[in-house]
Amino acid sequence: MTRCLCFFALLVFAGRAADGKVADNYFRQLPWRAVEIPTPEYDAFRQRYREILGTNPESIETLPEMRVVRIGKSDIETLKQNGLEFRGARPLPFRYYDETYAPRLRRGFESLGDLISGYKDDKLNKKLLRAVSQQYPKLVSYHVLGKTRLGREIVAVKIVRGGSKKHRVPILLTGSHHASEMTSTEHCYRILYDLLSEPAKYRRVFENHVIWMVPLVNPDGAHFFWHISTAMGRKNGYLASDQNENSLNRGVDLNRNYPFQWNSGNPKASSDDPENFYYRGPQAASEPETQALMRLARAQRFVYAISFHSKASKILFPYTIDNLANPTPDIAREFAEELAAKVDNTGLPREFTAAKNLYSVDGTDQDYHYHTHGTLAYILETSYENCEYRYVMPYLEKYRTLTDAFLFDYSRRKKFALRIRDAQQKPIAAKITFSDQEFFHGEKRISDAGNGSFIRVTNSHEKVVATISAKGFKTRHISLQPQTAPYPALKTITLQRRRRRH
Repeated sequence: MTRCLCFFALLVFAGRAADGKVADNYFRQLPWRAVEIPTPEYDAFRQRYREILGTNPESIETLPEMRVVRIGKSDIETLKQNGLEFRGARPLPFRYYDETYAPRLRRGFESLGDLISGYKDDKLNKKLLRAVSQQYPKLVSYHVLGKTRLGREIVAVKIVRGGSKKHRVPILLTGSHHASEMTSTEHCYRILYDLLSEPAKYRRVFENHVIWMVPLVNPDGAHFFWHISTAMGRKNGYLASDQNENSLNRGVDLNRNYPFQWNSGNPKASSDDPENFYYRGPQAASEPETQALMRLARAQRFVYAISFHSKASKILFPYTIDNLANPTPDIAREFAEELAAKVDNTGLPREFTAAKNLYSVDGTDQDYHYHTHGTLAYILETSYENCEYRYVMPYLEKYRTLTDAFLFDYSRRKKFALRIRDAQQKPIAAKITFSDQEFFHGEKRISDAGNGSFIRVTNSHEKVVATISAKGFKTRHISLQPQTAPYPALKTITLQRRRRRH
């Protein structure tokens, strides 16, 4: 009996599109399935297929070891009833289910519409970002942050209008820590499209911020999902000693690999088993992707960050780890609740809300950014996962008010914007504490050693006392009033060196 491997369902979404049409389970609704036929069996399969249906099977791809064909769902049942069985089902690569992928990869970038014309694998992501930087050189630059375990480049774009020496407030946007959550990458591309297609609207953002965007943090996972199996992609390319190259469970969950509270001791938060969905890695920050994002964070000291995921319909504020107390005042939570209220819930499968977490976690990127640099860092869980692409942009439109509020937040909020320098105007990495803040987990707020900058946003208009200290310098206690200007210049605070004792 002829044997072949047929598609088995991905994890997909259920929801309702903005236009009211049901977008329930894209793959389940497809009228056809992709089926793999081993090459030695293909001629016999084709002959029997033709005897039953009166036509040849439609070939999608020819590989040395197999032929991939497309078969209508009703035809599959007819073939089975006539003795042509389909056994050994496994999830096939996503490229078989995206008919637009190959022509989009060949075409590359021709207009801004290409940024929102379909899902991206690692190859198309690199091609589009590089092309955008070439098309908009005064706004966008292309950067390689590092390489994965399998040698793929982790690429980013930096978005900023040049020509000014003033300090730019840094923002980080990332997608696809879990590359099987393809909609997360599309959030980044939708924002990139909006920024470049409506430059007048975002003029103040360009002039006063530097935006770093990493749409695909996990290129190895994207390769696995698109080109090997849709059972893969959440994790990266790590291979444990007892796994083989073809293991569907290979990899580290990158959003359990960051060093803050890595392996917190909660067995439900992450796993030490390489076969587990939530494997945290052999040690904290063991993965090149994690290290690349940490290097970028140290260099930029992001004031704001969003990591896009799917599909819980939540914005998660730090700390997401169980039993950790947020600093007071808890502006991270307050801002998350403000942002959640911006989302248009009409037609969404559930109400979009702010939350501390969905379930027990540790070693997450947002908690690392918040603890280490004080970044207002969030995980935005969109409401859908890997739906038919024609629904993606209408869905993401519902989040546009949220992302706009995020991009413009600094201009409307009160803030302490400081520059710490010595008497010779050289920058200092100084510890800064405020009389109105309390920390519970060893957090330290340090000015940037490279330029002395330090920014803290606040909801209060009250004066506070800032204590500024650095090794070899006299400690200063300064009464500070929050600044209300949309983009104030950094207030310079000078520290005097201690006199050496002889």
